[in-house]
Formats: sequence, structure tokens, C-alpha cells
Amino acid sequence: MFFRVKKSGPREYLQIVENRWEDGRSKQRVLITLGRADRLRESGQLDSLLASGSRFAEKLLILSEFKKGTLPTLASRTLGPAAISSR
Repeated sequence: MFFRVKKSGPREYLQIVENRWEDGRSKQRVLITLGRADRLRESGQLDSLLASGSRFAEKLLILSEFKKGTLPTLASRTLGPAAISSR
């Protein structure tokens, strides 16, 4: 499954699409249209939807925590040119 932006005239709609193989060919089926992409972004609903779904994905959860700066630091070292120039 993946997100897709579907254009209809001047508007863009956000959809969740399923991809599957049927008779040796790839078929796509729209599971749900979430709404207009611009309105979802403006209202903050898109961010809350993705944050809600990220709870179920371990890798994404770690990346979002890293971006927030809430992961604990276990150890850090300076390597490369920065280590050489600081000596």
C-alpha cells in the first residue's frame, strides 16, 4: 500500500492505494480517498493521521523520535576532519 496524489482539474486528492499482482500484471486499487491534499495539510489532519499510523511501524517511529531529539544518546565521538583539526 502507498499514498498517491490524484489530480482532478486544479485540485489534488490524497488516496491510499493497494498494489497487487493479478494474471501476471500489476493492478492498483484505491482503498480510500482521504480528501483534498491542500485542506488536509492546512488543517493539520495529515500530520495527525501519519503520526497516528507511525505507532505501528517500528522503523518510522525511531526516525520520528530522532527528528524530535527525544532518543537517548548512548555514546558519541568526533571522527574525521573535525577530530584532527580539534587536536
